[in-house]
Amino acid sequence: MMLFEPSLDTLQRVNPTMDLARYFSELPPPTLQPILDASYPFFLLIADVTRLARSIRPLNNTEIQTYSHLLTNLLYYDRHLNDGSLTMNLYLLTMRILLLKVDPVLSTAEATEQISHLSPAGFSILDSLNVNQYLLGFSLWPVAVLGSIATTANEQYIAESKISSLAHRQHGQAMRLRNRLKAIWATPKVERTTSLVHRLHMLVKGI
Repeated sequence: MMLFEPSLDTLQRVNPTMDLARYFSELPPPTLQPILDASYPFFLLIADVTRLARSIRPLNNTEIQTYSHLLTNLLYYDRHLNDGSLTMNLYLLTMRILLLKVDPVLSTAEATEQISHLSPAGFSILDSLNVNQYLLGFSLWPVAVLGSIATTANEQYIAESKISSLAHRQHGQAMRLRNRLKAIWATPKVERTTSLVHRLHMLVKGI
């Protein structure tokens, strides 16, 4: 998936700096540039959150400022532009999980605890969502994030069922994600209080 592969990240090559002002300057109606039933700037927010979440080390000062801006923008979308749709709620929640992974204030244990509070709602939405209504890469993104933190048999079943559904459209990408998630699920269990952040690290590292 493009958002998890830096070498394929065309947005990063074209614009390596995060022009955060673009999110709120002359936002077009969602119907003009529909991606995930949202405007193009929402896609840019997803891409920037994912790019920052790739970090597997503590954030530096510049990245901490970026984190703060991204969190502010995410909260703005949630409070003012959230239309209540399942898709919007799923993507907002998934971005929040990724930001918790790199939260500069929380310890790994604290971040894991907060992620564990968010994940049940994410799996509930994902279970009821028709993932085939969107482009494959956009549908696989939340499946990848939530699937990596699936700790119960039911959560893993939800992730696998969505991958199986998407595999009918493009077998390769979906199967690569399935293999990545199975590798994460099969790893020896680490300390429970840090396990979810550890799993997200494995996801962005590509195992």
